[in-house]
Amino acid sequence: MVNSLRVCVKQGWLEGERKELVTGNGSYYSFKGIPYAAPPVGRWRFKSVPAEELINTKITLNEYEEKTAMWKINYFSPIIEKKLGQEPFLAEHPVELLKKGAGKDVDVMIGYTDEEGLFGISMFSDSLTDVFSKSPDLLLPASIVTKTSPDRVLELAERAYTRYFGDKNLNEKRIRGVVTFASEMGIYPIKEFAKLLSKSAKSRRYFYRFCCVSERNIYGAHGQKYDIIGASHLDDMVYLFDPKRFNLKLDITSKTYDMIKLSCKVFTNFAKFGNPTPDSSLGVKWPVYSNYSRNHVDIGETLTLGNDLDEEMFAFWKQIHKDAVTA
Repeated sequence: MVNSLRVCVKQGWLEGERKELVTGNGSYYSFKGIPYAAPPVGRWRFKSVPAEELINTKITLNEYEEKTAMWKINYFSPIIEKKLGQEPFLAEHPVELLKKGAGKDVDVMIGYTDEEGLFGISMFSDSLTDVFSKSPDLLLPASIVTKTSPDRVLELAERAYTRYFGDKNLNEKRIRGVVTFASEMGIYPIKEFAKLLSKSAKSRRYFYRFCCVSERNIYGAHGQKYDIIGASHLDDMVYLFDPKRFNLKLDITSKTYDMIKLSCKVFTNFAKFGNPTPDSSLGVKWPVYSNYSRNHVDIGETLTLGNDLDEEMFAFWKQIHKDAVTA
């Protein structure tokens, strides 16, 4: 663990000094001499701030968060509401609700694209060439970093760094690791949701991976620079809807059009029948997902059956979360 830590704020750089806990079982960083303004209390608490300014405010502590806030920070998202005299919309954490059987009677079709992390990579590639090697703790989700001792955080971070980048320094040639990391940060909670839902659900669950590749992969196209070909986050939407802003041409005799028809068919089938393949017209019978079979279907030029999708990844991060709690 380094003896000092620098973080960048809007007003400049702050430097913290490493200190040992009085209990002797850990350490922390102490930042001193920081000037504070008058507290925003009473009528000054947010009311005097224009809404546009609040929306555009970035709450970041370092260079990485400034460059990649969209990966980890979502200011406008659901919260667990306190009991303030009105009926709350979300009174418990969704994971706890799932464990209690919420949504057990709802048919679900859930999945992700095969290269989720390509989304926005063109904006981040230049800034991420050395950030992870200098601060591997940024590879861990906030739920671990904020609830685990600093020493334990660094130990877990080293395991994550080795997973994505080995023991070599991060550079432009290692952008593959960045894309895999960004993908798995989104995939893990999807897999966790599906597994929890499967434990309590009495309805049907269908799992998919979207793998279509064509000129409609507007976001995934940024991966070509790094020889990474696949469907990025949001690329699947371009096959289900026509984004007018991109003015995409479409040849109805092309493979692209065939993939559009196939993609639309399975999702509309699910919306109408609760089953993406209610008959044999698409060539396969889509199996239901469970924690025992772990079936899924790849959506590409054809529908391809598979199972145990990304189970190794899920096991790795499940162990990381477990070790963070038991530290």
